[in-house]
Amino acid sequence: MKIAINTLVTPSKKIGVGIYIDNLLKYFHKIGNQSTYQVLVAKKSADLFDINASHLKKLILPLKAHPSWLQIFWQPFIMLKLLQDKPDVLHIPNTAPLFFKICPTVISILDLQEFYTNKYGRVRGFYRKVINYIAARIADRIITISEHSKQDIIKLLKIPEEKISVTYLSTDSSFRLMDRETCYGFVDERYNLSNHPYIISVGELHPGKNFIRLIQAFAKLKKIQPSYKLIIVGKKGWDYEGIFTAVSQLELDNDVIFTGYVSASELPKLYNGSSLTVFPTLYEGFGLPALEAMACGSPLIAANTSSIPEVVGEAGILVDPYDVDMMAEKMNLVLSDSKLGMGLITKGHEQVAKFSWDKTARDTFSVYEDLLVYRKK
Repeated sequence: MKIAINTLVTPSKKIGVGIYIDNLLKYFHKIGNQSTYQVLVAKKSADLFDINASHLKKLILPLKAHPSWLQIFWQPFIMLKLLQDKPDVLHIPNTAPLFFKICPTVISILDLQEFYTNKYGRVRGFYRKVINYIAARIADRIITISEHSKQDIIKLLKIPEEKISVTYLSTDSSFRLMDRETCYGFVDERYNLSNHPYIISVGELHPGKNFIRLIQAFAKLKKIQPSYKLIIVGKKGWDYEGIFTAVSQLELDNDVIFTGYVSASELPKLYNGSSLTVFPTLYEGFGLPALEAMACGSPLIAANTSSIPEVVGEAGILVDPYDVDMMAEKMNLVLSDSKLGMGLITKGHEQVAKFSWDKTARDTFSVYEDLLVYRKK
């Protein structure tokens, strides 16, 4: 089978959809099929993916930016390449324009945040709604990453259920148990913790990640557990100013640490050295930080919203992300009860074992195969 994968709408750092695409490409090779893959990739993102293997052919386009709307202007060139190469299947693994088909086409819709948050702003949010609505109808198959997202696509985009497949995500092998003291020592030195234990939360800084309520809950916890610091990991997103304002207003400037974006090698150490991970997000298509925390042996408190219960199962404590008092109460409970914390760590490892990139790649490839079988009927 000859497969074209359009990765043009990919961030310049390996986050979110970049992690998804990178692992698909890696594990397509590992599952041992005889297919070949042509990867359409923007120059700015070309070094993100390990695509130098013999089964992968990289076509680098001279794009310096990754916004989805740029592909509107690149559509003729992309379609010409597809006509020349005649792939059996085209896979578009992120929101991108699709106005007509050259070959059987699969798209991935990872989430529909534009319907729930203001992450993309009014204009870009409207654009994403329109593009997803059109592409979902033109594509032959849709892949998404949770049952919750599948139901969103059915309800909000009016797509029949039989057209949608769920392929769960997983964690990279770097997210694993490490020596906790060594990891804590690394974090202590790097972020000047002065031997204080810490709680971690991971996500881009914007209102949808609910960091303001987490900070408010942390302020309440400090009255009971004064020794703890809070480390928030993630780059600045949209409307992030209120997060820093909340820290100042609650006089937590010396207790809340913002790391910005951290590398894939550093993040597992941050999880491993932590006493607790809190993931209070209001909406996720999957919720990879929850899985990463469990893989690294960090007890988990997470929101009971969107796809998070699917990912966490019974391996974490789920809370109402709008209830600051509940969040503070559960944080104190886990930090005070070592038996509970160890139980969450054990259950976390059992839950993580249910997910693998190998399975994600196999399930994705099965969608390609099923589509071609269906088309031949």
